[in-house]
Amino acid sequence: MPVNPYDNPSSIPPGHAGLEVYVEHSPDRDPPPYYAGRHQLLSDIENTCKYVWKQCHNRLSTPKGTTRVLYGAPGAGKSSTLAWLRHSWSKGHSIAQGGKYDGPAPVVIFDAACELLTSPENFYAELMQAALPGSGEQMFAKTVESVRKRIGSSLQIVQGEYESEHRVEFAVDKARLRTVARALPPYEWTHPVVVAIDEAQAMNVDDHSPSGRVLRELHANDADLPVVMLLAGLSDTPARVSMVGLSRLSQNYTYSLEGLNVDELEELKQGFCSYFEISLGKRERKFDALLSKTDGWPAHVQNCLKAFAKVYLSVKCETEDVDFDKVELLSRASRMEYYHARMSPAMRQTNRLLSRLIAQSTDDQNAEDYLLTIDQLDRECKSGDQGLRGLPDGMTSLDYYYTLIHHGALQEFTDGTVNCPIPSFRQYLIEAGRRHPSNGSHREIPYLYGFSPEALTRIEAAHSVRQA
Repeated sequence: MPVNPYDNPSSIPPGHAGLEVYVEHSPDRDPPPYYAGRHQLLSDIENTCKYVWKQCHNRLSTPKGTTRVLYGAPGAGKSSTLAWLRHSWSKGHSIAQGGKYDGPAPVVIFDAACELLTSPENFYAELMQAALPGSGEQMFAKTVESVRKRIGSSLQIVQGEYESEHRVEFAVDKARLRTVARALPPYEWTHPVVVAIDEAQAMNVDDHSPSGRVLRELHANDADLPVVMLLAGLSDTPARVSMVGLSRLSQNYTYSLEGLNVDELEELKQGFCSYFEISLGKRERKFDALLSKTDGWPAHVQNCLKAFAKVYLSVKCETEDVDFDKVELLSRASRMEYYHARMSPAMRQTNRLLSRLIAQSTDDQNAEDYLLTIDQLDRECKSGDQGLRGLPDGMTSLDYYYTLIHHGALQEFTDGTVNCPIPSFRQYLIEAGRRHPSNGSHREIPYLYGFSPEALTRIEAAHSVRQA
């Protein structure tokens, strides 16, 4: 793996030279070269890792059920958070406290949608390597030998290589975490290991699946290894965690990622300007006005900053010459494209039903309230009331509810309430069911998507950034 010469996960250089890379070559899902906010979440994750390591280092029983779950709508910053934790720890830094990490920094095993966990043998071998990097061929062979024997194979090791005998059977599901503990006892580990799983909503919740069994073993951690599991996914991830059988969950183990608050947005602005050596001068208020229209939503913030950077570069990095109206036009277009992309076929088909559902929702509603309302609206549609289209054939209210969850229209919060996590997206969904076919007068402006100027004004007026 090539060495990253820059202190960020995406290898984007600092200064004006890096700004062009940031604009032209940085995919939407790549983490930005700075990180802001989420302090409580980051501190809790690092404190958990430190406590687990301390218990293991003192040869005491490690705490059970230390799994942490980050969840939120698309664009909430889940993947960026995992990437920054991994990067900072690899440098021996604390992203929560700043400066050097206090003690051995965790090593991260990254897995997308539990793909690695579907092969327990390969996962345990990688866990072994992460626990004691540089341990050499013999240590790796010892692990594989132990695992292979437990799954019914007969292997011998000759001078660090494998010499296979007759294989009796290959039962992957018998490979266990305790096998790793016997091959490399907890007191031989040199640092904690964090198993970070992105897109965790895609995990297989079948009790008999290999990945489900590994997830339960890691969570229970009866082997007393210094391992912490970190899951990141959409809003139904906590429910799927329960379905897969992860019990004895620690208090406050879930984190609902919302938009950045005003202080976090200011912190992010400072990080952006500092990293790319941008002096806002007298234009700072205009810059702040741009950010205020992002709802603090990380995806919107990044698109806004990229819009600014594009215009900034076009005027040879002279802040005074930046046309902020043009920046806002680009930024608004990216927001509308984001919302347009969130609309699934079922959401488009039921746009009027969805509009009513969202419009009459309140901040204190829970999942059951939404399910009852969806049922009610569906019945009205199928009785021919008001010309509404009901749910697609074969789709239940629960299916529809989770469609809204997966596409970011709704989010389940830690207090049990459910709501749209982005204020302007909420208004977009309401207007989408009210709009009339465009007469063509605005079709040349791509961000309109058929909305009238009045509807767009209402969407823009709905922007709100949380207070600290």
